[in-house]
Amino acid sequence: MKKAIILSGLAAAALFSGCAVEQPRGMIYSDYTINHGDANAYPTSSGAKVDGLKKGVSTANGYVGPLVAIGDASISTAAKNGGISKIYYVDWKVNSILGIIEEYQCTVYGE
Repeated sequence: MKKAIILSGLAAAALFSGCAVEQPRGMIYSDYTINHGDANAYPTSSGAKVDGLKKGVSTANGYVGPLVAIGDASISTAAKNGGISKIYYVDWKVNSILGIIEEYQCTVYGE
């Protein structure tokens, strides 16, 4: 009886606990982009993003939830891939289907 109470308590804690994350997560499907950085760090007269900035991309993939993850979606790798030494802003794109197939892409803009 004591084991059943402990196990049911642990199951309830796992079911109702959550993480404080800064981005939305869909249980079935996620496809969103989040900007990390000041989009006006390299302003124009209109305050819009400047065309002609260098762009670097890095990607990582996950399979079967947290069991398999490969790749490097870091800011430093994206900057290196784009030949960028001065970063102005960063976009993160996430695509996930049932948490089984996931792709994370980091795009860095700068000079």
